[in-house]
Amino acid sequence: MRRAAAVGVMAAVVLAGTSPAAGTWSDAAIVTGKTLTTTSLTTAPLDCEEVTVLLANSARIYWTPSTSPASLVYTARIVGSGANLDVTDNSSVVLTPSLLSTLFGTTVTVRVTGTLPGNPREVGWITQADEQVAVGPAGLIVNCA
Repeated sequence: MRRAAAVGVMAAVVLAGTSPAAGTWSDAAIVTGKTLTTTSLTTAPLDCEEVTVLLANSARIYWTPSTSPASLVYTARIVGSGANLDVTDNSSVVLTPSLLSTLFGTTVTVRVTGTLPGNPREVGWITQADEQVAVGPAGLIVNCA
C-alpha cells in the first residue's frame, strides 16, 4: 500500500512538471520617451575610375563600406553572365580585359551587393548598386561607362 501511494505521488509530480508542447504568449510594453522606427541598409554609392593593370586599361569600381547598423559583407558579379568578381578589402573590384574576354565590344553591368552578416535574406537587409563598364572591341580597354 505504501509502495502504491509512493508511485502515485511520483506520477503526480512527474505529470505536473511537464509543459504543453505548444503555447501562446504575448509580451506587451509601453514605450515612453523614445520613438521606434524601422530601418534598412543604405546603398553605398559606387564610383568608377580607369586604371592601368599589366599594361592594359582596366576599370576599378569602388565604394565606402557601410558600418551601420553593422559592417556589411560585399560581393560583386556581372549581371548578364552571373560571373562572380573578386572584391578587394570589402570595398573595390577591378575589371581587367582578361576577366571580360568573352564580352569584347559590349557594355556590362556590375552589381555590388552588401549584406548584413547572419540574415542576408531578410527583407531590408540587402543593398545593391549597379555600375556600367564598357569593354573595347579589341578587349584591350575597359572604360567606366
